[in-house]
Amino acid sequence: MINPKNDPDDFYDVASVASYFKISVRTERRWIDEGKLVAVQPSRKVLIKRWSVVNLVEHSQRPIGGES
Repeated sequence: MINPKNDPDDFYDVASVASYFKISVRTERRWIDEGKLVAVQPSRKVLIKRWSVVNLVEHSQRPIGGES
């Protein structure tokens, strides 16, 4: 399980990030294409940079009660 605030790894695999956000791998790849997540592909495996997951979590928090 991913814990972006306490995980020492610098990268996550695609399946772990998709599971964490409860999204499909296809949606995650779209987020990569849109720049919402930063990925690298050092080999055949695509890896998501940890800081981009943290950034997305921090900027996607919405206040409770519908306040903007």
